[in-house]
Order: sequence, then structure tokens, then C-alpha cells
Amino acid sequence: ISRRCMECYLPSLGVLIMDSNITATVILDVQPQIGHRLTTLEVTMPKFLVAQLNTHRALVKNSASSRAIPVTQFIRNILESPVTPANHRMPANSSGMTPKSYLKGIKKLLSIGLWNTGMYLNLGIAYLQHKLGLHKSWANRPLEAYYYTKVLITATDWDNFFNLRIHSDAQDAMCDVAYKIKDAIDGHLPFPVSPGYWYLPYVGALLEPTQADLDISVSCCAQVSYRTLDMSPDKAKRVVSKLLGDTPHWSPFEHIAVLDYKPKGSYKSWSTYRHILDNQ
Repeated sequence: ISRRCMECYLPSLGVLIMDSNITATVILDVQPQIGHRLTTLEVTMPKFLVAQLNTHRALVKNSASSRAIPVTQFIRNILESPVTPANHRMPANSSGMTPKSYLKGIKKLLSIGLWNTGMYLNLGIAYLQHKLGLHKSWANRPLEAYYYTKVLITATDWDNFFNLRIHSDAQDAMCDVAYKIKDAIDGHLPFPVSPGYWYLPYVGALLEPTQADLDISVSCCAQVSYRTLDMSPDKAKRVVSKLLGDTPHWSPFEHIAVLDYKPKGSYKSWSTYRHILDNQ
């Protein structure tokens, strides 16, 4: 583990512990002969950290929505793997935003117990609200502190994100997320591409993609709320048709791009499918 990342954790206080529920998996990764590397990852991270992630505008993101996940599934996911500060050694309160020590002994045990008590109370309340008929867009909200969500991230420029988040001033859980992303990218060999190549997450890098290829890639990027992807052409057509309705939802189209040395969109060296469609 890099010295830079270890600074996030106060290694002098004990063994470095990272949250095994936080993961980063490369979906597609390409490197032009001339130009910038483009990488897409699926990242599992605490839901409450998405707000910090969203401050990084160079990253194109789609995340699982609390409005799209049934309450019973939301509860089941939490019970299987709840977010808890115990996964980050229970940092102790201090002045400023960065902890300088950890809770120990009875205070640590009591704090873990109180966190878990609050979680189970909120799970029960959410279930009762569900049984009363409250929509999931509200019933799920009190549970977000305990939920690991899935986020799809695509970018060419990661420098600012890594500089800020793999840092001793970053929140420990966010440092963990950033390190897992950096480790996944550094450990992956990108596919070489040349001008004219299309970048299609979940499909591949293609010179002459069909409309079905484009639709399937967009559909899969939009299905980030689902545990299993439906890559069928019929599903893709239905999803893309909804996304391009009266009020278009463009964000899934931004993950798809074509190598272009006059780029339009959020990437260097690449033009996004969103901007291509939006200008037609």
C-alpha cells in the first residue's frame, strides 16, 4: 500500500484497516496511441460519500438511485453488509474535519452499539412506512447512512480526485474509495486504440459499432441500480427509448465516447455520445 494512502489512516496507532465492502472493478479501459487513457469502473461505496464524489466534475458518474430500489431490497442489502464506522476503526471526535485518534475500550463498544441500534430502528421504521404505502423515494431515505451503493465512473483525468482524496485530510472512507480506484486502474492494462474507435462500456472498444451496440452500452450504464445486467437488445431499446423521451436523461450517454482530437464533453481526447446526439 502506497505511503501516500497510508497517510489517510494514522498508521502509528495500529494496523491499517481497509473496508472490504468498498470495491472498484474496471469495466473498460483504453489507451490511444496519441491522447488520453479512458477508464470506466464500477465502484461500491457508502451512499453518503456520493455527495463528495459529485464535486469532481471531471468524472462522469451514474449511481444507483434510492428512488429505484424497492424498500425490501434496500433493507436486505443493508442487513447483508451495513455501513458502520467500525469498518474504519471508530475515529474519535476532534477539532477540524480530520480525526487524530480512535475510540477505545468501553466508549468504542458503546458507540458501535448505538450505531447499530439506530440502524435497526431505522430499518424497522422504513419497513413499517413501506407497509403503510409510503413511496420508496421517501421510505429509503433514512437508511442511506447504512447503505453501500454502486457507482459507475468514467474519466480521462483523475489527478485532482486522487490528489484530494488520497490525502491525510480526506475522510478515511473516501480515502479508501480513492485508493481502491487508483489501485484498480494502476493494476489494469488498457486496450490500445486508434482514431475512430468508439468506447462502449460493457460492450468493448469498437471501430464500427452498430446501433444495437450503442444502445446496449447506454442501457447497461443506466442499469447501475440493478444487481444483474440485462444486455438484451430488446431491453436496450426500451431503456434508450425512455431515456430519450420528452425530457431526456443524458447522463448514461456520457459514458460512451468516440476518440476525437477536438473533444466535446467531459473528457480529454474523446467526444461523448451525449454531445453527438445533442447536436444532431
